[in-house]
Amino acid sequence: MRESSLVQGLTILPLLPFISTVSAETETFSDLKPGGVSVEWYQHELDMKVTGIETNVPGITDELVSSVKGQLKSTDDAELINLKLDYQLRPYLNVYGAVGKITGSSRVDFSGLGVGISDLVVDNKGTAYTAGAILAGQYGRLLPSLHFTHSQINLDGNSEDITINALIPAVGWQTDYGILSTSLVYQAIDAAYSGNVAAPIVGEVPVTVKTENNDDVQIMAGWATRLAEDLYLNANVGLNGQKQFQLQVNKRF
Repeated sequence: MRESSLVQGLTILPLLPFISTVSAETETFSDLKPGGVSVEWYQHELDMKVTGIETNVPGITDELVSSVKGQLKSTDDAELINLKLDYQLRPYLNVYGAVGKITGSSRVDFSGLGVGISDLVVDNKGTAYTAGAILAGQYGRLLPSLHFTHSQINLDGNSEDITINALIPAVGWQTDYGILSTSLVYQAIDAAYSGNVAAPIVGEVPVTVKTENNDDVQIMAGWATRLAEDLYLNANVGLNGQKQFQLQVNKRF
């Protein structure tokens, strides 16, 4: 299901693949203590597709907008620092909640349309609240799992909350050096954000740009291992052309 939201002012809905990373620390070892606390760092640079442009400037027709939007490129650059708590309810079920701070920026390259036109650049700043569950099994060294996450995002200066849901099937393989894993992340997002673009003669032009992520499915590869007693490391990286990286340290108690 594609989530739709309108972000007003100079903010943008940041893509949050950070909510869909493989949490292999809950499946790595049979002697894990039930509780866990994690510190996570996540960063991405994702390509976005412009699907619409709105402005109140007289003379801007739908035909002109349609001809322009295909020439625009948009990128989303976001960074998250997250604090996460999890609990192993059953051998096959882990639940968790997290809160994190988002920073970064998003850009639409209006400057490519002509000399003197500025890009639209907006800041990504806000707080993300996430809850989720992981269903996991083990068949010898094979570790299949299914992840569901729900995030509520509050962007600074924006009164509307943003909701994102993701469903992630993953599979891991236990080795002598930790767990190697891969996951398919379905996360379809529509985002609209507003700002001003400088243009010759007319000056500052207010615009609202609608975008969606280029790839509805993200492919992530991960590695999880034990660092010390009750201390685990989990790292993930994007594989299908998008720049994504996540690092997590988990302490069991």
